[in-house]
Amino acid sequence: MDRRETTSGRIRGTRREGDGMARVLRQHMTPAEALLWESLRARRLAGLKFRRQHPLGPYIVDFCCPEIRLI
Repeated sequence: MDRRETTSGRIRGTRREGDGMARVLRQHMTPAEALLWESLRARRLAGLKFRRQHPLGPYIVDFCCPEIRLI
């Protein structure tokens, strides 16, 4: 795995602190989150790519679309 530094200052191949918690949250969605995710996943909403339980700084956002800067 490449261990060079990225533009964000992180070493490639290392994980951020929130990555593990985000993974746990993705595995244990509430019924409302699961229903919303079914509508957002696979570019079903206007062809936009959404992410769920995504680490953003010290936070973990439920859903985001980086393409249009929507959190």
